Amino acid sequence: MAAAVQSTTGWAFLVARGRHRGYRSILAPDFLAESGEHRMLAEFIVDDVDSAGPPRIIPLMARRAGPVTVVYRSHRMTPADLADAASDASDGQPVTDQHGRPLDLLYGFVSRAPGISQAREDDLATAKCQALDVYRDFLSDEAGFRTATSHAYPVQIVAEPSTAQPRPVAPYPPTPVPGLPRPEESAAAPTSPGRRTAVIVAVAVLVGLLVIAVVAIWLAWHPDKRPATPIRGGGGWQVNSNSAFPEDPGEVGTIVVQMRELQFRSGGGE
Repeated sequence: MAAAVQSTTGWAFLVARGRHRGYRSILAPDFLAESGEHRMLAEFIVDDVDSAGPPRIIPLMARRAGPVTVVYRSHRMTPADLADAASDASDGQPVTDQHGRPLDLLYGFVSRAPGISQAREDDLATAKCQALDVYRDFLSDEAGFRTATSHAYPVQIVAEPSTAQPRPVAPYPPTPVPGLPRPEESAAAPTSPGRRTAVIVAVAVLVGLLVIAVVAIWLAWHPDKRPATPIRGGGGWQVNSNSAFPEDPGEVGTIVVQMRELQFRSGGGE
């Protein structure tokens, strides 16, 4: 039984390099831009596709956007593709970068439909028109260009059951396209007990050092508040004159001084 043609939606995309900039996602589906995963197109599609042959079809598993299917082919830029843009290439010759290399475009559409085995040329032609329009803007200001977004349009595909698993895509840091809402950050991984303990200890140490520093500064600015320090005098041990205690230290102070004097004498002092 022949596979049936299905109607679904696709989003045009373009991966290419400029005269001065390397390969990048120049046009990306709006839902991939919103999830910050538009760069995966430049990472996972390759430029060894025959422009005259059938399109290449690869399934991918985006971490946030979910499973997608990428349908694409390549196109080598010519002066005719530049429309009214200035070009130093003669008719029939490819447009080149600053090193003389031809500029090849990787264009097509992204669909959420699984198991795509065939795509219509008309749908790829629609994606190519969108890609060329955006690429001309990119060439006019490569340094200031920001990834453009595409919107869904109707496409027809042939889908067949497939056992192939979509290729997982490593997570990218959220990098939304300017003008689009920032994607929600993924939930942070729970902190391990060992790490939690280390953090608590570090905080406790910092707090302790802070308290010591505050007390030291306070005592430096208030020398009259320092505690009594016994010093050796002519008649034995006495209370430091700079002590915070009064000259008459009271019962406790007297006992401390007497104990210090006995200790000094028993040790063979003067």
